[in-house]
Amino acid sequence: AVQQLLVTRIGRRGVGWTTAHLEEIAAMPKLFPLAQPFPHLAGTAFMRGRLITVVDTSSLIGEAKEDLTGGLLLRMAPPASHLGFAVPSIEGVFPFHELDLREENAEGIWAGVYPWEDTWVSVIRPAAAALELGREMAMAIRNSTTGREHAS
Repeated sequence: AVQQLLVTRIGRRGVGWTTAHLEEIAAMPKLFPLAQPFPHLAGTAFMRGRLITVVDTSSLIGEAKEDLTGGLLLRMAPPASHLGFAVPSIEGVFPFHELDLREENAEGIWAGVYPWEDTWVSVIRPAAAALELGREMAMAIRNSTTGREHAS
């Protein structure tokens, strides 16, 4: 099967995911707020009996917050199947050829950029995004507990 690239527009940026990393695309499920807010997380959702952590994709990539209610959830394939990325819509789906991926902008959560129509799409690496979210959560927990252990 040929890999496809799903393209969405978030703020001013074209963002893409390869189908190799996707388990499913679904309408945005009901979101449940987290007990404690964490950077880049919109909440949790139940899908087919599983708890999914929903990533606020616009926040993750530094774009303005968007209303997620009418959007879609891109649930990742294993080993990241507990993660779903919230996107407003799918702008395009087309064949993805690994050799066309330009890696000069590959850093952090990005695999690089890919040509689409007359622009470039920033392709997300879900495993790298999961690591980044873990780091951000660990820092948020550390920052919220700093000083407490010395309270009298």
